[in-house]
Amino acid sequence: MARKILVVDDEKLVRWSIETFLKSWGYEVYSVGDPREALEIFSKSGIELVITDLRMPGMSGIELAKEIKSKNPKAKIILVTGYNSPQVEKEAKEVGISYAISKPLKAEVIKNVVEEVLMGEKTQ
Repeated sequence: MARKILVVDDEKLVRWSIETFLKSWGYEVYSVGDPREALEIFSKSGIELVITDLRMPGMSGIELAKEIKSKNPKAKIILVTGYNSPQVEKEAKEVGISYAISKPLKAEVIKNVVEEVLMGEKTQ
């Protein structure tokens, strides 16, 4: 059975790119642009990993991570951002995000980080 990953990004092209990569590597992928919808899917679908953008309307990736961790403290989360900084990395670590990836995204980086987080319980 394929491992389930939820991709959350308000930019349709970015979301589609990540989803396409993950599906080609054999993952079952749920993909949404709205963090609130992501919370509903996370609650119902047995998601093993969430990949979320940092900046989205209505709720940031950090806020989404806090909500997810409140539902499942062992949830694995990867943050994707074009705005990486020491402050973002500090906040990500504080809420239990496993890894932060800077945009522009590269397929091999996504693959390596996803495998590391799913296999190795990686924490930043």
